[in-house]
Amino acid sequence: MVPPDDDERIRQSVLDTLCHDARIDATNIAVSVAGGHVHLRGIVSDYCQKRAAEEDTREVEGIADVVDDIEVVSGASRPDCAIADDVRNVLASDAAVYSGSIVVGVINGTVYLNGTVPTSYQIEKACDDAREVEGVVNVVCHLTVS
Repeated sequence: MVPPDDDERIRQSVLDTLCHDARIDATNIAVSVAGGHVHLRGIVSDYCQKRAAEEDTREVEGIADVVDDIEVVSGASRPDCAIADDVRNVLASDAAVYSGSIVVGVINGTVYLNGTVPTSYQIEKACDDAREVEGVVNVVCHLTVS
């Protein structure tokens, strides 16, 4: 069991880390800690910030687990068809991803990847590529290895 003063130290360390990471606008991120378990809540404007916040938090010493309930709310939403086109283009231009059998769908900024690829690395890479596209709020990956 983590003493309450350790929880407060962890909370402050997480807040300091998030506030000093230039990739993240931590203005709307709340951090709570109980027994070494960190809970992140709030809103960021893109998926890269959400991912960076969780990665930064996991690097703080003394953490037992991280629950990331940060929501991505883009101020300038893009049409789903434009997001889908950009995801397809990114996948097609990435030599590490075999995109021929990946079907891309987008609903309200959430990208759905379906299909098969030769390796599990390509699944991870395809999902990472999709997350980098402007306007993406989430990626749901239903890719399998063939």
